Amino acid sequence: MKKHILAAAVMLSGSLSVFAEGFYTAAEFTRNKIEADVGDYSVSRSENGYGLGVGYNLTSRIALELAYRDLLSFTESDTYEDVEYSSTIDVTAIQFSITGSYPLNQQFSLYGRLGAGRIQVESSYYENAWGDIARESDDETKTRALVGIGVRYAITEHVGARVEYSRFSKISGTTLSSMHLGIDYQF
Repeated sequence: MKKHILAAAVMLSGSLSVFAEGFYTAAEFTRNKIEADVGDYSVSRSENGYGLGVGYNLTSRIALELAYRDLLSFTESDTYEDVEYSSTIDVTAIQFSITGSYPLNQQFSLYGRLGAGRIQVESSYYENAWGDIARESDDETKTRALVGIGVRYAITEHVGARVEYSRFSKISGTTLSSMHLGIDYQF
């Protein structure tokens, strides 16, 4: 599915040049962190991810943006006293946001982001205890508010680099936050 989304974003970004100016595409490398408190147990884990987005500049300072984010994807496996177990978690989001920017000079601008993200968590668990095999899987989707703050540097008239910190509102005691390093192309 991720390959289909990536292919659609690439095809969409190529077709956007046909439209009037104001549209842009963005690609980002992200460092994502999940922090969860469940009863007496807490976990904190960081993983690399990526983001792809398209946007439209309503004015020189306000834009709308739609993005896909691959937030976390990890597998843990272990064996304890001849019991084998493995768990996999995959977290993705589709987010829609409005951004407001404030130019500091010709190249640098600060921006803020306010929006909502549809977060999907897919998890699976496998256990083999002396031939007794147990498997479980779950798929949960939640919509949460999103805030972010960043800096954009205009490399050329059309290309910019950006750094951003963003965070989703808590989901059942779990916090998702990201540091983004990306590039955008303004049509």
